[in-house]
Amino acid sequence: MDVINIMNRKIHSVRPESTIQEASNLMTKENIGAVIVIKDDVIRGILTEKDILRAIQESIPLNSSVKKIMHEEIILIDPYTSVEKAAKIMVEKDIRRLPVISNGACIGIITMKDVLKALIK
Repeated sequence: MDVINIMNRKIHSVRPESTIQEASNLMTKENIGAVIVIKDDVIRGILTEKDILRAIQESIPLNSSVKKIMHEEIILIDPYTSVEKAAKIMVEKDIRRLPVISNGACIGIITMKDVLKALIK
């Protein structure tokens, strides 16, 4: 089975200039653990709940921009990558989410939970 068959096609994104508070509000509202950071239709990074918690612990103001705390080096995955390979990447790189890219555009996201569900079936 390939990633395209199990990925979430609803992409939640913010801009690098968005505030940490805005990103946190979106994540809470949508009950998600991360948002993709996009500018000019290009993925610039990813921001997770853990990043926001770390910012709070480090007393970074929540009105600071997302670009201050986002991960800029992210691993992207092709929609026709096998679920097994996605799982291997997640374990080896210690990450929980992989943006799915086709023709340079983000078309979805796959989470560790998605992978587990697919592999356990």
